[in-house]
Amino acid sequence: TEGSNVPENSREMYVLFRHFLPEKKKKKIDLFTQTASGNNNVIDSRKLNSTQKIKLALSLQPAISTHTNTGWKQGLLLGGGEITAASETDLYSYTNSLDSRSPKYDSEHVTDYVPDIENIRQVFKAAVENQGQKKARLHNEIIVKQPKFSAVYIENESNYGEYDEYNAINHFDTPKTRWALEQSILTGLPAVVILESGKMINIATDEEVTVEDLLAMPVEYSTDERLEMFDETIQSNVKEKGTVTEEELSERFEYFDATENIDQAMEQYKKLNRELAEAKLQCLEMERRERNRVLEEEGWEGIDRLARNRFGKND
Repeated sequence: TEGSNVPENSREMYVLFRHFLPEKKKKKIDLFTQTASGNNNVIDSRKLNSTQKIKLALSLQPAISTHTNTGWKQGLLLGGGEITAASETDLYSYTNSLDSRSPKYDSEHVTDYVPDIENIRQVFKAAVENQGQKKARLHNEIIVKQPKFSAVYIENESNYGEYDEYNAINHFDTPKTRWALEQSILTGLPAVVILESGKMINIATDEEVTVEDLLAMPVEYSTDERLEMFDETIQSNVKEKGTVTEEELSERFEYFDATENIDQAMEQYKKLNRELAEAKLQCLEMERRERNRVLEEEGWEGIDRLARNRFGKND
């Protein structure tokens, strides 16, 4: 369908598609996240934790529900895929197969949601117009077939992520930060934080990134990498608790193998993202230990001194 690919629409409306991984408890990543997996009768992911759900998404690239405006604070950003349905409101979609989802309460009229270019633009226009207006914020839904992913994301929950006089982004040391960096090490995806202003920062480098930066480099995986991510825990939930067959899975991996095109630049990109995330985690741990030592020895005056020394605020 004309205009139904993810990058084209992201560029035109300057938005990113988000596949969210909601947590059970706010402000922390819980091992067993709760999602709308009850809408998924092909793959049962209700008991998979957030890391396993990411591995499932990357290994099989199943049709997924995405949003451009959501209150959930972490998940995956898309860099590719085909839009198969779009709605200004939540479709409560459920899976029919690895490559299709239907509106939960309107499955007989699924073709009504097959997007043309104007339909997609209207969905995004409504999202942009309501951006930042919490009372009027719409929870749209865009279904994407064979998605490709460009980053792991988290959203900040206050102004602590903004650049202030102490360059507060460098103190962005929270459970969510560590979770995002750990997923980056696992997947080779960059980890980004989306600030309240809409600005995006690469957590590992503290550098601003743009929509175009992320769309330019969706991460690709070899068949061997996919099979490694598709581990025993995920397989048991897919094969035993879902309706997807062994034959369908074999065909899926055969397709990936036949279309695989991983070049050296992509391998280096994944390696660099992993190395940067590891270094950032080590840096955060060293900073945490130093802050704790100073706090214990000097109290909050010491913490203030540490921040001022670090950022040249010695007056």
